[in-house]
Amino acid sequence: RCNPGVYIVGAKTEGYSRRLLDARSDYLASIECFESLRWVGNYYPPCPQPELALGAGRHIDPYFLTVLVQDNIGALQALRENHWSLCRLLKELSS
Repeated sequence: RCNPGVYIVGAKTEGYSRRLLDARSDYLASIECFESLRWVGNYYPPCPQPELALGAGRHIDPYFLTVLVQDNIGALQALRENHWSLCRLLKELSS
């Protein structure tokens, strides 16, 4: 059983996602995006010798929504139209 707060966050996330995708009100429910609740957390502490580290290989997160916490390094890249681009924080989301 989940804490009731998890369901509140899920409902808000569904509403925000629907607006971002400009989808009809029942679209996300119709494709069962929020039928199960799963929270996966990964923490990567600072590397003492970053010049010796290799980044994660190309991969796909198997979830409907992936939330990344912004840091001061800004090294996250995404493949878009066959080109690797740095991901940047949207100013509208930072306030």
